[in-house]
Amino acid sequence: MRRFIDVEIDSAMLGPDTSVSCFQASLCDVANESHAMFIIKDNSPNARIGIEIERLKSLIRALELARNGEHPGRRALERAPVLRNWKLASRPEPCLTGTVTGHPSIKDGRTNRTSGLWLYSPAVGYARTLSRL
Repeated sequence: MRRFIDVEIDSAMLGPDTSVSCFQASLCDVANESHAMFIIKDNSPNARIGIEIERLKSLIRALELARNGEHPGRRALERAPVLRNWKLASRPEPCLTGTVTGHPSIKDGRTNRTSGLWLYSPAVGYARTLSRL
């Protein structure tokens, strides 16, 4: 399940067109998300982000190995959890929508949506996706 860490949501954080109950319902409906979204309430340090950093470092190591043609061996595969009766699927994730300015490849004035949010901090004044602020 997507982990929302240190969440205290009020309607001012969500924008004019989103209700708190709608946003909270979407949190409950999203299962098995692949990363945490951290909602930052102020400038305080957040040690729990370290857990996600370690998960991402592990993923980077695996991606680097795969890039070099190195993949999990028989022993690693035998120890891994098994998913039976699987099929490809997709799932929604929180993002922002709005009018773009200053994006390197999207024309100014175009309405668009971000990729999935990793950090959301309306109190500090920013949001962060995997690739950019």
